[in-house]
Amino acid sequence: MAAITPLSALPTSGVTPAGTLTLSNAQGRLTVALTAGGAAQLDLITMIEGGAWAYVPDGRLTVNSQENQGDGIAWLDFDNAATTTKYHCILVQGSASVSAWLSSLTGPGTSTALVAHAATHLAGGSDDLLGAPGTVGGVTPGVYCGTFGPTSGNQNTVPSVNGDTFTLNAASQTLTNKTLTAPVINGLTSASGNADFSGSTGTFKTSTGAVTIGGGSAAIAATTSAGAITLTAGAASTWSTTSGALTLTGAAASTWSTAAGALTLSGFGGINLQRNGATLADVGVTSATAATLAANISLSGAAGTGGLSLGSMTGDTALPTGALSWAGAANKNLSLVGSGTGTVAINNAAAMNIGTSGTTTLTLGRSGQSTVLAGNVSFSAATRAAAAAFTIADPGNAGAIPVMTNGVCALTSAGAETRTLAIPTFIGQRLSIVCDTYVGNIVVTSAQAINQAGNTVMTFGAVRDYIALEAITVGGALRWQVLGNDGVALS
Repeated sequence: MAAITPLSALPTSGVTPAGTLTLSNAQGRLTVALTAGGAAQLDLITMIEGGAWAYVPDGRLTVNSQENQGDGIAWLDFDNAATTTKYHCILVQGSASVSAWLSSLTGPGTSTALVAHAATHLAGGSDDLLGAPGTVGGVTPGVYCGTFGPTSGNQNTVPSVNGDTFTLNAASQTLTNKTLTAPVINGLTSASGNADFSGSTGTFKTSTGAVTIGGGSAAIAATTSAGAITLTAGAASTWSTTSGALTLTGAAASTWSTAAGALTLSGFGGINLQRNGATLADVGVTSATAATLAANISLSGAAGTGGLSLGSMTGDTALPTGALSWAGAANKNLSLVGSGTGTVAINNAAAMNIGTSGTTTLTLGRSGQSTVLAGNVSFSAATRAAAAAFTIADPGNAGAIPVMTNGVCALTSAGAETRTLAIPTFIGQRLSIVCDTYVGNIVVTSAQAINQAGNTVMTFGAVRDYIALEAITVGGALRWQVLGNDGVALS
């Protein structure tokens, strides 16, 4: 008998704690004594195949201070499943002040008396086991050994089968044509045969521990004739192959979704979106950095308020080479805006129509900025300008009159003032200068002569003094030329 210290939990697989009993006899005993009163519950545990520890069925021992006529001692005798089996115990609840012992027993389970009796009383003798059996371990078996047991009150019936063999705990034997009712299978080993449960119509449940299916090279098939197959996990899970493809195919419309969070699809070589086996679009397959529509596939949107938003992208965009059309709903805008020094170019190899159908007003250019129309410009109707379209702002005293466009510059004086006039910008440019408000003379000095006389100074001495100039070239250089003069003094 060896004293042990009860454990608080199942040991780690493969670990043999101190005090472990290695039992070879047919029976063992767990004895517990309370050392400080109270009560306690202990469970007998054993190491099973593979090194894991498990609870022994019906292996719970309860002890209290009233046990064994008040001395607080209790014991549990148990059958040994196989030779050299390891046992220990766990204190489940109650007082930790206990003493425990594990020991092996020599008793009816390994009775040498039974062996000696069978050896000395052979068939045909005066104590023939078959014809006239004698006492075995204090009990006389029935004729032909139809029953047996350790006492007359504990008899077991032997089935009426001819030529069969007893199945023993420690023997390596095969069970044939047996129905197991509520069995506990501990440490199931492998076999080369088939496991066929197809004759069962009940629910088939696996253990609550980890379950491994297969592991060999053979295929695994899960098939039902009409019922569904449901795979549910309580934590993050993985479905993968170490080689070969993984194919999921539904016989009807199917759904792949998440109850929370995003659904991520990641393909090492990209992702193909197919319809009936034909690729409609791919992500990263045709181009590692693009989502690509397959040939003859269009991108379309159903009626509704949805839109196409690509405003956060900074790369270049190329549109299809086919016809491009856009018909906005009522009161919708179309805006093409270049950024910084970028340009907006709209070109065509033939006629280009802008605002030819339904347009009420066509505006080109921005106020205060130049608009260039290259080539000849023709008008099929009369042209007109806004009331102040050709106004050139008076730069004020000592300022330079702008010379970028055609127009009229109305001068205002608050006393004697001056202005300057640079050479024109383009041939045919026309500039009219008039004194709009007079307080003092306004003297305008041109950078070049404005007439044949070589005058460069224009003095406005009264309201409505006016001069009209036009840009010409002299020796290939742009010059202002007087077209008309009303009251302006030239010098």
